[in-house]
Amino acid sequence: MYQCLAKNQFQDDTGYQLVAIRPEDIENIRLWRNAQLDVLRQKTLLSVEEQQDYFQKIIWPTFQEAHPPQLLFSFLLNQTCIGYGGLVHIDWENARAEVSFLVDPSRLTHLETYKKDFSHFLSLICHVAFVELHFHRLCGETFAFRTEQIVLLENFGFKREGILREHVFKRQQWQDSVLHGLLATEWSPHRIPHFAVLVTSISKKMPLLKAVRSAVHLIGMDVVIHGCDSQAFCIGQYGVDEFWQCPLLTELTPEAVIAYCHQHHITAIIPTRDDDLEFYARHHAVLAQEGIQVMVSSLETILTCLDKKLFTEFLEKRNFPVIPTFLSLGACQSETYVVKKRRGAGAHGIGLQLSLKQAEEYAQHLQQPIFQPYVKGKEWSVDLYRSFAGQVKGCVARLRNFIVNGESQVTTTVHFPALEQLCQEMADALDIQGHAVFQVLEDVQGRFHVIECNPRFGGASTASLAVGLQSFLWFFVECQGWSLDDYPFVRRDEIRQIRYPIDQVLPWSSSLI
Repeated sequence: MYQCLAKNQFQDDTGYQLVAIRPEDIENIRLWRNAQLDVLRQKTLLSVEEQQDYFQKIIWPTFQEAHPPQLLFSFLLNQTCIGYGGLVHIDWENARAEVSFLVDPSRLTHLETYKKDFSHFLSLICHVAFVELHFHRLCGETFAFRTEQIVLLENFGFKREGILREHVFKRQQWQDSVLHGLLATEWSPHRIPHFAVLVTSISKKMPLLKAVRSAVHLIGMDVVIHGCDSQAFCIGQYGVDEFWQCPLLTELTPEAVIAYCHQHHITAIIPTRDDDLEFYARHHAVLAQEGIQVMVSSLETILTCLDKKLFTEFLEKRNFPVIPTFLSLGACQSETYVVKKRRGAGAHGIGLQLSLKQAEEYAQHLQQPIFQPYVKGKEWSVDLYRSFAGQVKGCVARLRNFIVNGESQVTTTVHFPALEQLCQEMADALDIQGHAVFQVLEDVQGRFHVIECNPRFGGASTASLAVGLQSFLWFFVECQGWSLDDYPFVRRDEIRQIRYPIDQVLPWSSSLI
């Protein structure tokens, strides 16, 4: 135990812990250092003898000093050492020190793991420096090619104070060093905020979860992403930080959601399934009273959008070019027909370009079928985000180039002012809140025929995010009470998105099987 500290260890409520450097950890530390020479000032490999000699002569004697030149700690997670670091080059007279940190290289392969480790280390080491030792200032030097480390430092609160140009020779070339500093008055013991988000019905929605994580990075906060699903084994659990196997929606209560959210400091929920929308819209007010914001429109809006007959009637009354919808086949006059379910969004269970006889037979297999005339033309999706205050923040049209099971397997963003303006006006009329996707046909004469509105994030909506429609970022910004004016919609170059399965490789061990 260091004589200058009142206790030997410091921990938080997530399992992370700093303990005065332990003899049993120094061999692992040697191996970690030798494996990461390119990010250290160390120039050559350390031998076992050199490591033991260094600690025997330099480190262990400082435990008894009132003002040691450095304080080194083993960094533990759930009692296992995963790294080490501390305060080095301490200037006791001027109450300042440099922060040092190194983690097991196996944890560097997954950015989210490293981000979490480093953020919690910074929180603990700042507590030691500013609370236990009453230091005035901390500083750090980072080689410029370590961009992720620099982002994490600055997101935590460290200020960039300068650059030492071509200061070190690393990776076969001269590299800059970036200098950072943090004053005691700039640090908050709650810098890692108790803020988390819950994404519902995550199933295998890895692209959506990746988009949520990207938005979290952009707001510069350490946010824990929770995902829930009623299935114990769902692929999506590997895309979140914490997984909740929640009850079936028929058994889920708002009290259970509130209890889970309070336990895990969750203040934002993103529903991703039609049935989820109705549940969370119905309980939106209760959740808001508990400090939990949901990216969902009002119950009236949700029920209107999910009922295709109501949706058609709503838009017809307001003179929008919606495709006529009928409850009986006889009332629908057309050469060919579309038959689909009355409730829900998307194209599951849809019959396209059917003859009268085919439409009659198809309808027998659906509960509450509806009938529409078949219109031939280009299929468009239009993503938009409408704020809490009722302003459409951004809007992106996408051509649906290739469709599989109702989802755009290939989609291309297109600047289409007339279509985007139409969808913004419909979003205002419907009082959409959050993200929504309109489906629209453009016939050979260039006329629009509105099919439906899916009042949530769609399967291919990530294409719109790629060109600047930052729906999740804007939702998080609004949840924090910040101004959306500081996060403008900047339309980027158009893109084509091709959706296909992809393998994801994660660090693992046999103890986790």
